[in-house]
Amino acid sequence: MFISRGCGVYDENEQQNGFWVQLKRNQMNQYHHAKSLGQYVHGIKVGTWNIFFGNQFVGKGAYNEEGKKYGDWIKLSNYSQFDKRNLNGNPILHKLVTFVGEYTNGKKSGQWQIKQGNIIIGGGLYDDMGYKNGKWKELSNFKLPFFVIQIGEYNKGFKQGRWEILLNKNQGLEKIGGGIYDTQGMKHGKWISLHDNFNHNCKVLDIGQYDHGIKQGRWDIKTIKYYEHDVLTYYFWPKDTFYIIAGGNYQNGEKNGKWIDLDENYNYHNQILYEGEFYKDLKQGKWDMMKHHNSFINRIGGGQYNQDGLKHLKWIELDKNRQKKLILVEYQNGIKICIESMQTVI
Repeated sequence: MFISRGCGVYDENEQQNGFWVQLKRNQMNQYHHAKSLGQYVHGIKVGTWNIFFGNQFVGKGAYNEEGKKYGDWIKLSNYSQFDKRNLNGNPILHKLVTFVGEYTNGKKSGQWQIKQGNIIIGGGLYDDMGYKNGKWKELSNFKLPFFVIQIGEYNKGFKQGRWEILLNKNQGLEKIGGGIYDTQGMKHGKWISLHDNFNHNCKVLDIGQYDHGIKQGRWDIKTIKYYEHDVLTYYFWPKDTFYIIAGGNYQNGEKNGKWIDLDENYNYHNQILYEGEFYKDLKQGKWDMMKHHNSFINRIGGGQYNQDGLKHLKWIELDKNRQKKLILVEYQNGIKICIESMQTVI
């Protein structure tokens, strides 16, 4: 399938030249796109560039003759995410997240604001070298219908001291995590962190100890009890409903010993866990695949890992194309040599 990334003219040296329309690759999906319009001079952006979301003007900024950003800018954030239902009319402008501030000779400087529509939801100060400095309030996750904010101090671009992680709800901000950064900007001591896929469908926290940026000791993985209405009423759940569903031990940043791990696509619709042993961050021996709903756990599959941490012999695992179905796979040192469909539906 051919997808246009923009249009314009190249000069005799195959450099972009003249007026160009460019689509922003990291701000596209099947329903919408963001695009920037402006001038190139032999491969260098110059003058004012305007940013549109669909057909609506949402931001702008200017480049000097060397192609460096300068003056006032309104930048569209990658945190703006929409589906087909959000695209009807001007209300979309109230959902867009933008960064608003000034560039000096290509570097951000002074006060910058993070805005959703016309409402300021975060921001902070850049110093003369373009480093974040002082108190900042910034987004760490933005997946509609909510976003997560981190609040703390920067010193010359490094996070310092205590940082708090807060969830935005209808009732306001609620603290759900955080911890301490050392003087080198490394996490230290006890931390409550968001799991990698944290969103309204995956309310999961990782809780444990850092030793100057390295995970050590026992780490717990917690989630909440899911009910059919939870996905739609995320703002009602209190933090004290979290309970342990997985976890294990780290030694110098490597997983070791018995672990219960989450599936890489774990969420409300795919509550899959794996239980087995790690040795120096490599899975070893027998691992079980389990499906859980709240405290109820059902073992539904699994198999063996060899000494190199590769799947070996027969495995019962999820069909990645149809995650409610199981398949029987035979491996030889990590290589699939046979796949059979199973009738089991989980």
